[in-house]
Amino acid sequence: MTEEFYFYDQTALLDRLSKGLNKRGQEVVFLVGAPMSAPILSGKPGVPGVEGIIDLIRHEFDDDVAQVAALNQALEAAGPNRYQDAFVFLQGRRGQQTANEIVRDAVLAARVFTTGPIPAIVGNSAANDDSYRLIDLDNRGWVLSPGTEALGKLVTSYPDRFGRSILTTNFDPLIEVAIQRAFGNYFRTTLHADGNLSQTEGTGCHVIHVHGYWYGSDTLHTGRQLGQSRPRLKLSRL
Repeated sequence: MTEEFYFYDQTALLDRLSKGLNKRGQEVVFLVGAPMSAPILSGKPGVPGVEGIIDLIRHEFDDDVAQVAALNQALEAAGPNRYQDAFVFLQGRRGQQTANEIVRDAVLAARVFTTGPIPAIVGNSAANDDSYRLIDLDNRGWVLSPGTEALGKLVTSYPDRFGRSILTTNFDPLIEVAIQRAFGNYFRTTLHADGNLSQTEGTGCHVIHVHGYWYGSDTLHTGRQLGQSRPRLKLSRL
């Protein structure tokens, strides 16, 4: 049996998050995705959307006209799953590490400056991760959308109501940056496979990246990856 979902409008959401919560002490767990990190306007800093990511993948094959043509042909037949099909194409020809590099480049597009030269990735060396960790923690250089900035303020101002856990399918650190800028605390769990969320403890908001992170882990994109069985995650309690 196919499960059907009904999506309420903005008015219903605002009423539920304001008047509804005033009447009942319920905890809210946000699940946010790519639009939270996207550029506010074309040409502005932010993590590229679907077409921007596809362009990054296409640039990987700039030196091979035949592969670019094959990618374009695959995308024409992809229908609504252009993003996933583009990564299927990429992984078949370049592998998971290149997919991770594409994500890294996309996330770094949300910065206005860096702490220094960004090193080239060579394999999965710990030295690379240390360099990216410094950039990750340099929260002054990241550009936040108004929505992400507001989320950080909600988490910090109303920790019991909004600030216990946030789920995100994004690979970037922008939620964590928003919490820090609002003078709050967070701890992070990164999952690119199965895992139990109760194994991670810390002070502040628990930010859970369910599809991986921009460094230090693989990143999930294709239908096969996203549809993998994750029983321990499913049974986790937030």
